[in-house]
Amino acid sequence: MTAFPVSLKNRIQSSGLTLLETLLSLIIGAVILLGVLMYYQTASEKSKATATIKIVGDIGNAVRAYAQSPNYQSGMINLADLVALGLLSGSDAVNPWTGGNIIVSTSGNYLGIGISGIPASQTAAQPGGGAHLSSVTGTCAILAAQLTRALPLPSPGTVTLSGTTYVFSNPSGGGIDITPGGSSQPKHAQGAALCSYITGTTGILNVVMDLS
Repeated sequence: MTAFPVSLKNRIQSSGLTLLETLLSLIIGAVILLGVLMYYQTASEKSKATATIKIVGDIGNAVRAYAQSPNYQSGMINLADLVALGLLSGSDAVNPWTGGNIIVSTSGNYLGIGISGIPASQTAAQPGGGAHLSSVTGTCAILAAQLTRALPLPSPGTVTLSGTTYVFSNPSGGGIDITPGGSSQPKHAQGAALCSYITGTTGILNVVMDLS
């Protein structure tokens, strides 16, 4: 594995305040989230939810740093590479809900993170097969709402990450549309995160960050 360039380390240190502020916001959000979940979730789910918020923040910081490396290529991100470079801990590369992989990809200035297997249920179907964020309940929806409050809305644009097309509205409009690949029905969210209901009792947490 190529050694981490000294110049890159310097650039990371120079942007440390912004990254630290982002991570701090997520940690504060995790504390608030625990207060919400404690009334009806098991200790195991609370632990996994807290780990999920930490993982999202840590991956965001690691990829922002990695994007400045001459070895960086836009597309699917191998979290093992970030671990090898010392930018990410090994525990942050594992899905706390399934024990499997976390989907991470980039396109242009966008970073997409997908974490599956999170408890969710759909209370009402949108005509045409789509789903509004408000019709999805469970831990996945709570995590999406918490991350939406903690993370800035991405700049306007459209990008496809891991087969999912994200269409961002004007930030002043306060929302984004996420259209899953192969579907004509957008899913609506009010920020940078959305729980996509799949089937049964689980969903996928989709998070999009602006790397610029």
